[in-house]
Amino acid sequence: MDGSSLSIVAHEDDDLLFQNPDIAEWIAAGLPHRTVFVTAGEFNGLGSSSREEYAAQRQAGERAAYAQMAGVSDDWDRFAATIAGREVEFATLRNTGAAVELVFLGLPDGGDALHAGALANLLNDGGAEVPAIVADGSPVAGSHFDRAGLIGVLAALMDRFQPTVVRIQDPRPDPLLAEEHQDHVAAARFAAEAFETYTAGAGAAHAVLLPYHCYGIADLTANLSLVRAADKASVFATYAAFDPQAADRGWTTARYYRWPFGSVWAARDRAGDVWAFVVLNGQVQAWRQDGTELGWSGPEQLGGGPVAPQLSVVANADGRLEVFALRTDTGEVTTVFQTDPDLSFSGWVSLGSPDPAGAPGTSAPAAAVEGPDGTGSIRIFVRNPVGGLSTLVQSAPNSEFGEWEDLDGAQDLVSSPSAVANTDGRLEVFAATGTGIAHWFQPEPASPFRSNPDFPAGNTAGAPLAVRGADDLLRVFHRGPRDGAVLAVVQEEVNGGWSSDIADLGSPPGSGQLTAVPVPGLAGRLLVVARTDPLGMAFTSQDPDGTFPGEWTELPVTTLAVAAGVHSGGAGQRNARPTLLTLGLDGRLYSSTLASWRTDLRFAAWRRRGG
Repeated sequence: MDGSSLSIVAHEDDDLLFQNPDIAEWIAAGLPHRTVFVTAGEFNGLGSSSREEYAAQRQAGERAAYAQMAGVSDDWDRFAATIAGREVEFATLRNTGAAVELVFLGLPDGGDALHAGALANLLNDGGAEVPAIVADGSPVAGSHFDRAGLIGVLAALMDRFQPTVVRIQDPRPDPLLAEEHQDHVAAARFAAEAFETYTAGAGAAHAVLLPYHCYGIADLTANLSLVRAADKASVFATYAAFDPQAADRGWTTARYYRWPFGSVWAARDRAGDVWAFVVLNGQVQAWRQDGTELGWSGPEQLGGGPVAPQLSVVANADGRLEVFALRTDTGEVTTVFQTDPDLSFSGWVSLGSPDPAGAPGTSAPAAAVEGPDGTGSIRIFVRNPVGGLSTLVQSAPNSEFGEWEDLDGAQDLVSSPSAVANTDGRLEVFAATGTGIAHWFQPEPASPFRSNPDFPAGNTAGAPLAVRGADDLLRVFHRGPRDGAVLAVVQEEVNGGWSSDIADLGSPPGSGQLTAVPVPGLAGRLLVVARTDPLGMAFTSQDPDGTFPGEWTELPVTTLAVAAGVHSGGAGQRNARPTLLTLGLDGRLYSSTLASWRTDLRFAAWRRRGG
């Protein structure tokens, strides 16, 4: 599962503050990584240092920080190279097993009085052109950049490095979080456009585009353990020794993706075939396993992009699968569905947005089916741009969708929602807030939703996951702040209210989203899977009395996304076994099926599926 990582950021230190510890853990795993710095970060110079001198200081700080992350001496080869007609500076770290490279483009910083708002001007004015700032001691002679030229350089660098993950800043900042730096937004949008150019080419690798929250993480719950936060702060301190203006405003205690991966991206259709849907190269890709388990095919490109990595897939009342996604450029929710009778997929259909203007605060959608046994209409939920919950429902089962409706209740949501049906068909919906978990429910099947302000959950770091177990009790899993503990709240009785207790399932070392799937061989007890550090996964399962032992078992896999869970051998059959699907570091689909549960839980070796 080899992979290659490329970060594109506006300033020297953006990578260390907003994308770490992901970069550090990638390098520590012995995987190649490159970071491209779009601006020189020169501001107006600093104190007695000229613009060129201050730019050189910031470059030196980055080199020292990356040497620390790689665990080698601060020893680099620096050279100039012409990329897409522009000369840029490369710095390659010596004595590493895998490549660690930095690329400095040198465009003016947005705060430079001589070139005020240079990057934003390039973004908005196709005729604008700016000179590169040449840092003291740089091997480059300097170039000029216009809009097309910058996109061309970034696309050419992607082609050169063939990354399987491209890390960028936030191209559509959340309006409810801290105001973003104009250079962060412009650099992210240029990177996203370059990614589209690159992935349209025949030689592009399978790649995930991964935007990160930047200034906004200071408004979110700290989600890094004390150890990970200390490591992140240490790397940043190494950089800051070269940059007196560098500051940490709470940013080293957290790392959040703008649109996180979800865990509801695989399902079984009415023919018994398993489908997995993943966003690669900005487009939805589909893999299919024949119901007889003869093998996997795919990926087949369904398109729809550019869309966020988090998808939601659910079956219509007649068994046809339907996939829901969020377009990152317009804020629209879109869908694609299996058609009758050949089970191929339709074209993409826009379902609009809770905000007709397409405000960037809309989250990725969560879908669920009203009515008992999945016989009703699909209903989708999103966090809307003002921080509340909005919903959209089919006018009748298997039919078109109606109009968006805003629900009364919490207006401080910070995550995508998660929805689940009770056995009587009533839906319940959950989303993280700044202080806990907001909860809505239907008192009767297909009835209007009510808000429950007293849902018993403490502070949460990331989106909750709501599931129904084989015992028909609903459970809500979420990760606690700092130590990454997996916490759970359970219904007191089927179709009933919620216990006031919050169960602690232990602290697998990591952060991020969760997966839960029943294990038929264990009388339907739930298996819970969590991301771990670095790049891994671990699982735990319920004891016979329904409690969790607090012990976690590492899965031997390196992965870009948390697993999705489905059943092989026929859902609902006693011999059905849970299969975990994940996206490898190489941008390919992998699966592992539970091999043993009689004496201990053990998964088979991970196998690549399809092309």
